[in-house]
Amino acid sequence: MASILEIEEHALAGWPAAEIEVFAGWQLRAMSGVSQRANSVWTARAEGALTLEGRIEHAETFYRARSLTASFQISTQCEPAGLDAALAERGYSIESPVSVQVARVRDLSTAGPSANVRARVEPHMSDSWFDISGRRGRFASVQDVYRGLLSRLGARALYGIAFVDDCPAAVGLGVRGARWLGISSMFTLPEYRGRGAARSILRALAAHADQREEPSLYLQVERANPAALDLYSQVGFVHHHDYHYRVRAETRSPPQTPGIRRAWSA
Repeated sequence: MASILEIEEHALAGWPAAEIEVFAGWQLRAMSGVSQRANSVWTARAEGALTLEGRIEHAETFYRARSLTASFQISTQCEPAGLDAALAERGYSIESPVSVQVARVRDLSTAGPSANVRARVEPHMSDSWFDISGRRGRFASVQDVYRGLLSRLGARALYGIAFVDDCPAAVGLGVRGARWLGISSMFTLPEYRGRGAARSILRALAAHADQREEPSLYLQVERANPAALDLYSQVGFVHHHDYHYRVRAETRSPPQTPGIRRAWSA
């Protein structure tokens, strides 16, 4: 099985922030406060002999200068040792526990979708894809920022879209890596949920990964999203490792759009 560091490196490249500062092995990410991943410190590798306190203070200064709350992405791979405990002592609380899941293409469920459900993978973002993901999904209020992230992916991005009765119903994003295909931005329009659209996208992306000799897939899903956890388990994904964020307990989370899981998570 792949190491935590290998998957975390792929995931880091698969969701590129607008601004990244490499600091003694850590990567400090900022993206206008949109997406918790892209506005937190990636801590899976540390270099040099800096003190833990000095590292944390530098990160706090970085985010303060951008009017953002300092946030650290923490897994069992985080470095240096003792970081999670040190942040807790400084008043940081845990937010958004995430399960990182993996699957081999050959292990995914091959159960076919309903006859009126079909999916395809496109190398370029269509207006239909962005209409669902960008205008009607969790990034509806920050479309320009989301477009910027997608543009940074360039040719590595694969755009999965599913149709129910020939109507665009669901989307998913695949991101090519050296050995893995990352899956994110899965979203089904409410009126088409429970019809197999998301499953058809996962199968289409997996088939494309297999054709490109990328036989393994990973995704990140919040522990507080049981419907998604159940879907991925049924399809064939298995838990690999966890991560969470450490954020100061007295700070307030960004506002949420009613009915939409917040764009700052995962």
